[in-house]
Amino acid sequence: MRWLVILLLSLLLTACGGGAVSPTALSRPKSTPTPVPTPTSAPTWTPAPTVTPRLSGRGPYKQEPPMTIDPSKTYIATIKTEKGDIVIRLRPDVAPRTVNSFVFLAREGFYDGLVFHNVRPFLIQGGDPQGDGYGDAGYGIPLEKSDLRHDPGAVGLAHPNDNPFGSSQFYIMKKSRPDLDYRYTVFGQVIEGMDVVERIAPGDRIETIVIEER
Repeated sequence: MRWLVILLLSLLLTACGGGAVSPTALSRPKSTPTPVPTPTSAPTWTPAPTVTPRLSGRGPYKQEPPMTIDPSKTYIATIKTEKGDIVIRLRPDVAPRTVNSFVFLAREGFYDGLVFHNVRPFLIQGGDPQGDGYGDAGYGIPLEKSDLRHDPGAVGLAHPNDNPFGSSQFYIMKKSRPDLDYRYTVFGQVIEGMDVVERIAPGDRIETIVIEER
């Protein structure tokens, strides 16, 4: 009888031995390996396109005129208005491309009949074929820096619509504005007619601009 009890205990221990799999083990999800990140390639940089001195294209000209002035000579521009003449000594020695363009447009009659569209306490501005501050001659002139300051009577080239290039729009200073120095090209100085500059009102027209070469 004792040997039977021992046999039964032996069979019971064998049934509960290491070969059994618990229900908990069956329900445990299999672990998935963590994917190894694929190294990304270095970004490729595309250089910015070269900015060309081109503006809206609404003007009658498609490119900057060829150089025809002589920087060693003196050029006088007389802006004729219904309120009187404004006489300007141009400075081709410091801004040859700007002066060359201004002389070209004046001789072409480009400015005839255009208005002073922007009149402020410190300047008057004209030369826009559209009359709204956004027009141009169709081409642009890069900035020509010099030591000429934005003092009363200084004549500078405006940048329509914050374009980095100037074109046909110009301004004449009534007061000093040092904050404008080196940001815009100063290419002339009023030598007669500052009283006319002070009397110019919005909408006053440029009858014509006469260029004299000495």
